[in-house]
Amino acid sequence: SPLDVIRRVVDEEPVPPPRIETSIPIDLEAIVQRAMARDRSERHASAAELAEDLEGFLQGRPITRRPPAGRRSGRRPRRRVRSGRGGAIAAGSAGALGAVLLVAWLAGRGPDAPPPPGPSPRTEPPRQDEAALLARAKPSFDQATRALEEAVRDLYRPGADLEAMRERLADAVRDFGRALDVCPGYAEAFFGRARAHALRFEFDAAEADYGRAIERDPTYRSAYLERGQLRLERHVEERLDLGWVWNDSVAARFASRLDAARADLLQATRMGEGETTFPRALLAFADGDLQRAIDLCEEGLAAKETREELHLALADAIFFSTGLSAELSPRDRALYAAALEHYARASELRANDFASRIRKANVLLQLRRTEEATREVEAALSMRPDDVVGRWIEGRCREQAGDAEAALRSFERGLAIHPDSFLHRIGRATIRAQQGALQEALVDVERAIEANPGHYHGWYLRGSIRNLLRDPEGALADFDRSARLDPTFHSVWYNLGAVHANLGHVEEARVAFRRAIELGHPDRARIERILEQLGR
Repeated sequence: SPLDVIRRVVDEEPVPPPRIETSIPIDLEAIVQRAMARDRSERHASAAELAEDLEGFLQGRPITRRPPAGRRSGRRPRRRVRSGRGGAIAAGSAGALGAVLLVAWLAGRGPDAPPPPGPSPRTEPPRQDEAALLARAKPSFDQATRALEEAVRDLYRPGADLEAMRERLADAVRDFGRALDVCPGYAEAFFGRARAHALRFEFDAAEADYGRAIERDPTYRSAYLERGQLRLERHVEERLDLGWVWNDSVAARFASRLDAARADLLQATRMGEGETTFPRALLAFADGDLQRAIDLCEEGLAAKETREELHLALADAIFFSTGLSAELSPRDRALYAAALEHYARASELRANDFASRIRKANVLLQLRRTEEATREVEAALSMRPDDVVGRWIEGRCREQAGDAEAALRSFERGLAIHPDSFLHRIGRATIRAQQGALQEALVDVERAIEANPGHYHGWYLRGSIRNLLRDPEGALADFDRSARLDPTFHSVWYNLGAVHANLGHVEEARVAFRRAIELGHPDRARIERILEQLGR
């Protein structure tokens, strides 16, 4: 697509000529590489100099001026099967000139044309079987690419037919597969199929195909970057499903995916020259350096990098830099507002972007802007109906709107997708407890605690259920655990005070009630009356 072309011009080096045509002579490759060099000082000083090199090549003379080592294609004794990626060769006027030279070379070659003269043949002649396989695979590859590009355009079209978009992506997956059946070493076909899988939310298949592209071409920077981005996105989704808050023991269960994302992003950053801020911002996020991620995203936006992923990355970094506690502080509210602004901007730039829509819905839910959150989550679920976090947001919106039965259906649908979902276990336990099904609620909340023992809300909810089951000592232990995990949670301090008071622990009750008032509990007047009864 035009946007993809612009991004590649900014982010990537021009595609080496052998990826366009495997049989291009090594001296012509050097001329084209020099003509496409980003740095003016590395290009031909004049058209006359370029003409001299071309004339020398046609006459069979060796060229004396070659591109710097860092710009060469890095051919290896053993060749991999490669093919062109349209648009990546367009690197400003110099890239266009290089493309013209290459096209001129291809146009002058008929099927029976003899090899061009010159004393600098390839180190290894092209393998005719590979060229034949690429030629046979190309029609399927081109058809798949057209379907993928049209689907990507749908992402930016408000009101696009999402079902038709999904069908186009399925067609792309099928046709890339057909190309690979013919030419199993086709790195670009694996890369294209990975993109189509990712847009269909088939993340395991996408990761596998990105990996196959990298195996066939270890210099494939875009594959490293997009696989790293995908792995980081999956990590964020896992963290959201665990209620955003966790401790080190829980984090260790997900360290391998985060480490893999970090490795990919680090490799992409090292391979990029003159890169934009986006890969570095993602790497900072993966490293847990949220402030650096924020700074890099803001730097990119200030430089007019308007890509929607930059707004999304900035919003995520801002969101995760909040306290993520039960009660929103004024600082948290301000950060949520800032995150919301960038999630909204990302969804404006890409109308059918799932990630920005679902994150926007989540922030609106936390701010109790229920109607807006409902609209956003409905839009997100139209793109990805089986999203676990989306179904939880839907359930919480219904709960906030007073429709407990509809909320319960959302939570049960989420558990059908992911039986160990922390969010959905907590959501269903809350509704069941309100309906008096305490034992069933207890089972759910204990499953939630098992999934994420570092989250304050699981212990708080189990304490509330145990209190209703007339187990004050068990409730006290759970409320105490919850308060230690989130000391700013005023509701748990209120409940601690109430249980201590019922057990005759007057001093402990006073301390807990006073703490609830300090933290801004909304029922201050009632707590003041209780303290009066306890004799302050």
